Amino acid sequence: MPAFEEAVRLGADYVETDLRATRDGAIVCIHDARVDRTTTGTGLVSELTVDEVRRLDAGSWFSPSFRGVKIPCWRSSSTS
Repeated sequence: MPAFEEAVRLGADYVETDLRATRDGAIVCIHDARVDRTTTGTGLVSELTVDEVRRLDAGSWFSPSFRGVKIPCWRSSSTS
């Protein structure tokens, strides 16, 4: 994630992030409950599948040089 990489480069002591669950139980790293503001998609993270989230461009809104940046995703590993 470019923002975290830049924080490390600048010597930040820590970074803050938010984790949210997708409709199918995957955990994704995104601040907003909705994807509208910072991606090419629309809707609530909780109403999208992880595959739908992975298809979104999360960089173009900030700068054309970040086109194609993806939201970091981790699949849930439930044992039940």
